[in-house]
Amino acid sequence: MQKVISAYIYSAGSLLLALATALVLANLHKQPLDFVPAHELLFDLRLPVLFWIVAGILTIVALQCLFGRQTGLQLTLLLWMASNLVVYRLGLHYMGAKGGVRGYLGELADVFGCSTVTMTGLLTLAVGYLLLGSLLSMLMERAWEIDKRTNPSMKMICAQCGGHIQFSLRNLGQIIPCPHCEDNITLRHPDETLKIPCYFCHEHIEFPAHALGRKIKCPHCGKEIPLTEPS
Repeated sequence: MQKVISAYIYSAGSLLLALATALVLANLHKQPLDFVPAHELLFDLRLPVLFWIVAGILTIVALQCLFGRQTGLQLTLLLWMASNLVVYRLGLHYMGAKGGVRGYLGELADVFGCSTVTMTGLLTLAVGYLLLGSLLSMLMERAWEIDKRTNPSMKMICAQCGGHIQFSLRNLGQIIPCPHCEDNITLRHPDETLKIPCYFCHEHIEFPAHALGRKIKCPHCGKEIPLTEPS
């Protein structure tokens, strides 16, 4: 689950960085003054100024998603970013702007050689991906945290290959194939005590489960033997 959330955050960060780059290119792309409105309606800003501001915010959030380590913060920023874009679109509708942001996307559409309708559709899809993805990822993160509390996990070492295996406490005692070497192993608590007979003197040797796979000298006959799963 964490890998899925991390993949979404990385993809969302890449998307935001692409959007920021597109806005910068739109500002650098010269067009006739009457191609787009001189000012946008909500904040009465010149359109290039609005593009610079939005590009800066998108870049900050994108860098946090690409290089940050706090999953909760990253998802919160993505949800905040997407929500603000939705609220801005609703604000334009309230102000009577027909077509919403379509009238502001002439520069972007021209940079990429597509129509404003296509660019509006792509932007809508991007905002939907950010909004729904961040909400679903938050729910998954919450479910994962609850599962960790209700079903704590632990680690053990495979006696055959030495690979680390993480498993839920509810699976203690089960026999599974090792995910590294595929030999059958019993999921045990690392502090569980095991007993095996010495191969040479047949005296019993007691040892903790985390010592499986090690070689020791028999405390009875002094010969070296490997600590294996009890038969």
